[in-house]
Amino acid sequence: HRMRIGTADLGQATPNPCYSGSYGVTLDFTINVIVATCNPATATGTVVADCANSQFSVDVDVTVLGDATEISDGTNTWPITATGVITAGPFNDGETVVLTVVHSDTTCNFNNTYTNTCPAANDECDTAIVLTVENEIADYASSTPVAATILGATDSGLAAGSCNGTANDDVWFSFVATSAALHITVDDAFDGVVELYSGADCTSLTMVDCDDFGTNPQIDATGLTVGDTYFVRVFNYYSTVTSTPAFSIAVWSPDVSTVSTNDLQSVGFNYYPNPVNDTLTMTANENITSVAIFNMLGQEVKNEQLSTLEAQIDMSNLANGTYFVKAQVGQSIGTFKIVKK
Repeated sequence: HRMRIGTADLGQATPNPCYSGSYGVTLDFTINVIVATCNPATATGTVVADCANSQFSVDVDVTVLGDATEISDGTNTWPITATGVITAGPFNDGETVVLTVVHSDTTCNFNNTYTNTCPAANDECDTAIVLTVENEIADYASSTPVAATILGATDSGLAAGSCNGTANDDVWFSFVATSAALHITVDDAFDGVVELYSGADCTSLTMVDCDDFGTNPQIDATGLTVGDTYFVRVFNYYSTVTSTPAFSIAVWSPDVSTVSTNDLQSVGFNYYPNPVNDTLTMTANENITSVAIFNMLGQEVKNEQLSTLEAQIDMSNLANGTYFVKAQVGQSIGTFKIVKK
């Protein structure tokens, strides 16, 4: 017999063996149909998660016994002596297992692949991971953001005015606001959505801000109430995970001075242009003594020690994007955001 397997760029309700579109693959096989010398069993498998112990098992329901003798994962075996459910396992959570229903004649053997990934502890809003707010950008640059993942995450069922995308794999965080303006950073090439909510608890959430713009979504939150608890939801933009499920997250304030309570305005500080193409110019009534530039991951990408009333910082070698600039003028320190084009 001849057998043809074909794929097409667009689905065909009725397969067309003569499909000749621009995108597709067609494979032809010669099939030799033989009479089996065994009676195949009929069985289906169901994954049973045991997330409390970070493992899972597979319930194999044998409905037709045939000549089946056992179930094998290549190392361990579970005998088949009658119809009914046979539990294979346990297996480690996240492990990929191939289970074979073994017969007296290997011609009738068949197998299937199983795996399970338990959701993270912060899969639900009421088990949100508590984040510590970094006090200042220099602290963030030297700190370790919290590592997280949406792998195995489920839908929390809390729409709460979703920003965009499909929140069927969301995980949750919370923090206590230490200032009215805070920055939420999600990185590690995570293509998803970050949402910020206020509310006394998970049953009374109101969206404050969100970002769904491509890789490494960020939020510059303003108007927060110091001392209040806020919730952060992170999820993949699409209904299925299309990018790395792992990410890291941090909440920090880029505007706190660790040297003086005076702000840069008190020393006549000014900067321009913003956005900047090549050169950022800064002026002040006192000497500008240092300038440090940080990317959105909190990494220092430029540092200059100065002593001048007017500083010109060459940014031509920096990639386009958003940066934070930390400037010291006399005893005053301030941080501001610029866009490099």
